[in-house]
Amino acid sequence: MNFDNYYKKNFLVVFGYALLTVERAQFYWAIAGTISFSGYKEAKGLYSRYGVITGVLLFPEDKNKVWIADHTNGCIRHVNRKSLQSAELVGKCTKSLVKDGNFSVAEIGEPIGLLYYARDDVLFFENKKPSVRRIRKWHGKWVVETIFTANRYASYIALDPRKKAVYMTHSTGVSRINENGETLILESKNGHHDGPIEEAKTRELGYMMFLSNDLFMVVDQGNNVIRVVDLYSSLVSTICVPQTSDPVVVDGDVDRCRIQQPIYLLDKSKYFYVWVLGKRRYYQLFYDRE
Repeated sequence: MNFDNYYKKNFLVVFGYALLTVERAQFYWAIAGTISFSGYKEAKGLYSRYGVITGVLLFPEDKNKVWIADHTNGCIRHVNRKSLQSAELVGKCTKSLVKDGNFSVAEIGEPIGLLYYARDDVLFFENKKPSVRRIRKWHGKWVVETIFTANRYASYIALDPRKKAVYMTHSTGVSRINENGETLILESKNGHHDGPIEEAKTRELGYMMFLSNDLFMVVDQGNNVIRVVDLYSSLVSTICVPQTSDPVVVDGDVDRCRIQQPIYLLDKSKYFYVWVLGKRRYYQLFYDRE
């Protein structure tokens, strides 16, 4: 989930097998793919076909360019915002192989996420052979290279604000990958419990978002809540009441509210709230930076 730099008041969201631009959380239209039909086809807008989309990248230096990680088809694709034409960028779509090298020979297996590291420098996670891979320009040519090998398969990845580490959610919790290797910082333990990070229990972690260098939110889909992880104090807390079956929706304070099937988070820090997008509705979480 990203702010749309092409339509300034909109945001981009993946829904079904499509990338949508959404206006005021009410109106939307497809940039690529369709909500209901998967496949592989390079075409314009909703006439194109995508598999499971696991990463979307916008470029601050070029608002007309969008990269899309197509996990099902094993490639990274791009869309021109003016024409809405979709095209293969790197990796032979539908082949799902892993190989480093320049764009003419590189292969992509099962990409997860696309992270903007710097100009002409992008990171993503490779689930076919668990690793962090890098896309960058080297002597004028685009290349793909593997920079870290991981021990787990990723559900979602994020960069910390200092860009010192890649964080990943997975079936067993949250890990950090940096120059020192991979470290499990939050173990799932399949349940719900707050407190010291080593005692916390979570269930089916997904999307995560940093609020500051040592503080992030992560969607706990199994408990239908948002977890807040404070790395400085090594504490885990919960926003809303955990629900594991037949979840209902209740507005209120963080210890009384209830939400259904949260998926994405979007930080509206200018206005001191976070949008939580679920499968059927969206929510606003207001907070105090202090």
